[in-house]
Formats: sequence, C-alpha cells, structure tokens
Amino acid sequence: MNYTKNYHLPQWIKSDRIMMDDFNEMCRNIENGLSERNQTVDNLSGQITNVSNTLSQQISGKAAESATFERFCRAAYNHYHLAALCDPFPRQMGVFHQSFEPENVTVPGMTRRDNCCYMGKGTKNVTVKEFYDTMIVESNMAVNNNPAVTPLSVRFTTTMPGVLKKFRLTGRYYCSQQVAEGGLCRVTLHNLSTNKTEVSYTFSLNMGVGFDGRGPRTVAMNVPFHTGYDYRLKIEPLSSNYTLSYVPMFDNEFQVELLDLPSASITRTVPCEPCGGGIVLVRYLPYGNGGTITLSWNNANVPAYATRTITDEQGRTFQEVEFRKSWAVPANSSLRLDLRCSNGEIALYSWGAAFI
Repeated sequence: MNYTKNYHLPQWIKSDRIMMDDFNEMCRNIENGLSERNQTVDNLSGQITNVSNTLSQQISGKAAESATFERFCRAAYNHYHLAALCDPFPRQMGVFHQSFEPENVTVPGMTRRDNCCYMGKGTKNVTVKEFYDTMIVESNMAVNNNPAVTPLSVRFTTTMPGVLKKFRLTGRYYCSQQVAEGGLCRVTLHNLSTNKTEVSYTFSLNMGVGFDGRGPRTVAMNVPFHTGYDYRLKIEPLSSNYTLSYVPMFDNEFQVELLDLPSASITRTVPCEPCGGGIVLVRYLPYGNGGTITLSWNNANVPAYATRTITDEQGRTFQEVEFRKSWAVPANSSLRLDLRCSNGEIALYSWGAAFI
C-alpha cells in the first residue's frame, strides 16, 4: 500500500486488500484535519475582526483629532489677524506679528522699497552702463510752442530687477511766457508684456519765464522694474506754450539701483509655554519665477499648508502662505524664515505666528 506525501492517506494498489481498519483510519484523519482547519480559520477570522475594529477606532480617533486641530488652527488664524490690527501689538503668549512696512525696519539680504522689504535675482548681472545701453530710444522729447508735443519714449528689457532713480537729459528749452507749474510732465512706465501701466506720476521741469536753458539736466525718479519684462518709459510734457528739445544721455549722474539679492533669512524666538503646534503666516508678493519661502521650526522643516490670495483692510492684494505644525512644541520656540530668489523677486510685508 502506498500513502500520500503530505497527509499520509492510503493509496491502494490492485494487489492490496481493502481492510476496514485502514479505511476507517483514513476517514478519521480526514475528519480531524478538516476540523482543525475550520478551527484555525475561525480563529483567524476573529483576529481579523479584532484588528479591523481596533483600526476603525484608531482612524475615528485620528479623524476626530484632525478635525479638532483644524478648528484650533482656524481660531488661531482669526485671532492672529484681529491682534495684528492693533497698534501697538498687544502682549500675547505664543503670538507675534512683525510688519516690514515701517521705513526703519530692515532685513539682512533685502533692501527697502516703498512700504516693504524687497529682494531679487535676475538671469544675468549687468553694470549701470550696460543697463543704459539696452535702452532703445523711440522718440526724443520735443515741444514747439504749438499743440504738437512729442514725448521722450525709450524701450528696454532688463536681465536684473531694479529701480530707476535718476534719468539724464541734455538739450535746451526756451520759455517766453508763464508755463503751468513750471512745465508739468508725466512719467509713465508701461509693461508691454502684461499691457499694464506700473508707474504714473507728474513732475515739474521748473522752467523760468524768459530763461534759455541749455545743457544736461537730471530727472529724479522712483521707477521700479522687474526681470524679463518688456517696458516702455515715457516722459511726456503736459503743456506746449514753450520750446524744448531733449535727448537721453549717460554720465555718472545717471542712477539705477540693480538688485542682486538672492537670499535672506529672518529668525525669531517666540515666548510660549509647551504646546501642541500652531500656525505661521507670511504676507508677500512674488514677481517672476524662482521665488521660494520656507520655514524651519525648532530646526525642523515645516511644509507650506496653503497659499492664498487675500485683500487687506486697505484694499491691497497679497499672497499669504500658511505653515502648520501639529506636533509638540517646547517652550520658547525658534522660527527661521528663509527666502530664496532665482530669476524672481519677493516683496515681504509681514509675518507672524499663533501657537495652539
């Protein structure tokens, strides 16, 4: 008689006699094997059910915990913005707000521009003379004592961000009669890439009656521009009862501030008691490509939770990035904000935090 390999069940051959004992033993073995297998399956089913119930409870607990943290973050967000409207900022535990709009606030690696701290990095550094040489004169400024007025028009595309501070003209003017506000002119900077006028203001040539003015003169400006855009700068006389002829020129008094500020960091230690995390908010405006803002909280990188477009109480539009930390925070937490630019610019207006 032969037997199976795994369960030792009899395998009769033709010469074997089928004995009752052998047959009954085979059936008992099959019965016992099936019973043991069913019991094992039942035990495993019970274990799987227990694990499933445990996981369900854990998932429900995590979901409730996440929902609670979300509500705390919303409350912290609203509280921070209400406190930020106070001047001076009220004393808070685990809350701070820093504005970069005041003129006396500076950040290493950034410059002041209007009501913010500013930084930027272009695609190629150039000198002031190289910047001037990129300007294409479309028309020179001319007034011929009649309604025909020709504005000075120059076109340029720069590889660096910056601010045009002083523009130089040379030529002459003659004024035989009183001129409105001494020869009022309008300066405009039109972004041809976006079809938007970015700068527009008026200034006076300060012309005197009966005076024949000759030679170079300086036009003081505050005209910011960004990397890679096609611009048209115009200086347009707004009256015509005089004679004037001016062309652009370059000398040491031509002034443009070209930015090569690729990185900056801001650190802050926030007085607080140990807590369970919180939010950090940064209000800024990006220009071009390559501007990034990252946050390190107690030397651990915290990814940005959301970036949104907001309009403040004065009607100004900003980008606001929110960072969230949902794990334990020790007393007196340290924050570091890192800003990087590559072919882009960042205007920084404020940052702050509210711990939970």
